[in-house]
Parts: sequence; C-alpha cells; structure tokens
Amino acid sequence: MKYLKLITRAASIWMSRDFAYKGDFFIKIFALIIADMVGPLTAFFLYQSTWGIPGWSFEQFLLFQGTLIIVFGLARTFTSTFPWWTLNAINEGEFDQYLVKPYSALMYLLALTVDHYGLGEVLVGIILVVYSMVQLGIAIFSFSTLFYVLLIIAAVFVHLGASIMIASMGFIAVKSEALIHLFMRLTDFARYPLTVYGFGLRVFLTFLIPVAVSSFYPAEILLRGVSLKVLFYGFVPVIVFFAISLYIWKIAMRKYTSAGG
Repeated sequence: MKYLKLITRAASIWMSRDFAYKGDFFIKIFALIIADMVGPLTAFFLYQSTWGIPGWSFEQFLLFQGTLIIVFGLARTFTSTFPWWTLNAINEGEFDQYLVKPYSALMYLLALTVDHYGLGEVLVGIILVVYSMVQLGIAIFSFSTLFYVLLIIAAVFVHLGASIMIASMGFIAVKSEALIHLFMRLTDFARYPLTVYGFGLRVFLTFLIPVAVSSFYPAEILLRGVSLKVLFYGFVPVIVFFAISLYIWKIAMRKYTSAGG
C-alpha cells in the first residue's frame, strides 16, 4: 500500500509539472497517438494492396496491433523511464540518495519514474482491440479475455525485467545506455506475428527474450482460445526472465561502490 501511495504521489507531481505547460502536454499526447496509428494505418494499406499477413485477416492483425500498442503504452508508463533515470543517477554520482530512502531503491525508482504519457497509447490500443473483437464476433467479457489481460500484464513484466537488467549493468559497466537501444530493436520483432519467423527466432523471442508475449500470445488467446501450450509459452518464460532480472539487480547492487559506480 505504501508503494501505491508513493506511485500516486509521484505521478501527481509529474502531472502538475506537465500541466504547467498545457499546450506542450497535449501536443505530446497527440504526437504519441499519431505515432501509434502508423502501425494500424500501414496494416490497412497493406491489406488493401496485397494479401496481407498469411493466416491473419485484417481484423485479426488489427487486434494484434492494438494489443502491441497497449503493451508498449503500459511499458512506457511504468518501465521505460526507469533505466534512463537510474543510469543517469549512477553516472552523475547521485544514486546514493535513493539508498537512504525508507523504501527499496528499486521500488522507489520505479514509482518515481512513472510516465503518464503512455496512458494515451493504452487508450488507443484498447479502442483498436475492442473494435477488432466486435468485428470478429469475440465476446468482450469471457474466460479468454481474462487470460488475455493476464498475458498483457506478463508482457509488461518482460519490459520491466529488461529495464531492470539494463539498469543493473550501470553498476558494473557504468555506460550501458546502448543496451536500451538494443532492447528497443528486439521489441521490433514483436510488431509482426511469430508465425512469420523461422523456428530459431521463434524460440529466441519466446524463451530467451520473451517479447513475443507483447502481442502474439495474447492475440492467440482471443483468436484461438485458451490452451495450455499458449499459457505455458506466455507465462513460464516471463516468470523466469523476471526472476533473473531481480537476481542480476541484487548482484549489481552489491557491486555498487558509490559516487560513479
């Protein structure tokens, strides 16, 4: 409960600061929404001029894109700022201040770096998913939808785990910003269904860096129904990946020597 209060307080401070410049706030939200619509619009033109993605109708691929936008929006809200903030604090010798707070340093930084701009993306994604579900005749309130939401949460933990790993490297190598860009490039693979990739890449995106749960497996739950196989692929690798990220953070914290790493 104390962390929830901390997140609420930090978010309110960020929003108060941003609303001091309302024009800038709304322009940024609008720009993010336009950027998120690039994928669905590209899909529309793709399906208008070609056969589209094999095995995926336009409405199915739109549901896939909407799912991806929801996950990326939630990741932007709760995880994306964290590694940048942490690495900067380490590089500038300012990380010590977070060690004396009456909270876990990890939880405090996560609460401090909540970025509400991502919520606009989440709204766009939800609209696309609901529209696609209606067009496909999928019940909005169902057993499959429940697991869909759980897989969305699991996908956010993939992004969170990656952010924690990247931030942890700052304690060891100090300069590790390039890892952020590397992970962003890896998430580009989630923009297309897993079925378009070869076996080796499917294994990599499911078990090693499980970004496939950002879009493919949640969409599979809604389109094909709940199956033990999809649940296993969607949850187990994420649990292992996130556990490893926490272990790496714990080890890295022991190596922190204050004022610059």
